[in-house]
Amino acid sequence: MTVRGSPPRRASGVISSGQPERVVLVSNGFQPNYEAGFANGLARNGVKVTLVASDETLAECLDSTISVTNIRGSQDSRRTAVRKALNLLWYWVRLLVLVVYRREPTHLTGLSAFANFSGSWANRAWVWECWCLRMIAPRLILTVHNVVPHDRDSSQLRRQLARVYRIPDILVVHTRAARQRLIDEFEVESARITVMDHGIDEIAKLSTGDRAATRSALGYLDGDKVVLFLGWVRRYKGLDLLIEAFRTLPENFRLLVAGNCIDSEYEVQLRKLLVEPVFAGRVIWEFGYLPEERISAVLCAADVLVMPYRQVDQSGVLFAALRHGIPVVAFDVGSFSEYLREGTGRIVPRGDIKGLRCAIEDVALLNWSRVSIQAVALRYRWEDTVKPVLRFYS
Repeated sequence: MTVRGSPPRRASGVISSGQPERVVLVSNGFQPNYEAGFANGLARNGVKVTLVASDETLAECLDSTISVTNIRGSQDSRRTAVRKALNLLWYWVRLLVLVVYRREPTHLTGLSAFANFSGSWANRAWVWECWCLRMIAPRLILTVHNVVPHDRDSSQLRRQLARVYRIPDILVVHTRAARQRLIDEFEVESARITVMDHGIDEIAKLSTGDRAATRSALGYLDGDKVVLFLGWVRRYKGLDLLIEAFRTLPENFRLLVAGNCIDSEYEVQLRKLLVEPVFAGRVIWEFGYLPEERISAVLCAADVLVMPYRQVDQSGVLFAALRHGIPVVAFDVGSFSEYLREGTGRIVPRGDIKGLRCAIEDVALLNWSRVSIQAVALRYRWEDTVKPVLRFYS
């Protein structure tokens, strides 16, 4: 299928020039932890990385060899619409100048700078954005985290995505299932798709004292079993399903929700559920953005992380749990079953509330070896998982 106005297809083969691999890395505001981990993984393989950063970039966590240029600036959601528009326009001018000046392969690890905007104009902007970069960059690589953005699926969106996916030289996905979806649903040539496992940062150092301190600060007793839901609270992540499963768990089970919710209607729905008497004194919701230190703290305090997702391709939350040695209970969606084998957690048929409840209780009561779970996580260090994409930066 030919897309009107798309640039001519370049050869997909990569010939090494004998020079060090170089890349301009553009995360488009995607998760700061992913941005830092991926950049560090490339740098530790000798790639000369120029990272297009924002005020949210974890600059203090980056390898010293990475060149950081903050041209995205503030990402404060409280900015006025005019301020956001001006910031985005200025960012785009500077980004285009940077890509032209560097003349290096450009890798987008977030779909679009317009990804957080809604409406048909924003979807069309995704195509324009990708097309412009394709025209000026020696090679354009795009990481597709979710083949279709969650909670936004529509025929119009899919038409725009089909155009976007035909523009880059290379598409990178984190699962074989995502690769097959691109082929089947969007007719992407298989030769243009590379599978690269999601990576993890350094293995977290577990401290019994820190775990006890966090649990005590939250008011938990020694015999309490802490069930954690971590990350952005969105409908597709199924917190309402977890709440339904939680209501019949023993009295000593506690639910800790750590994350923000930008869907006001969904938040109201959840809070109406949580005021029922059965949840009194058993649920804590840490509402808002959690810095990296707090994420580590709540993970260490938990007995089990639950991911009752309705749909997903992959999730960084899963890898955060593994690097902290926390067992996971998840519905069988996306690629979760590939990572949650015996010894790291349990998989439950999607939508099975009773099965979810039983798995949570079983996992929380077992004496899991956190060190063993972390040993599994070692297979997914960023410096190893990035290797399939290194050849594209020559």
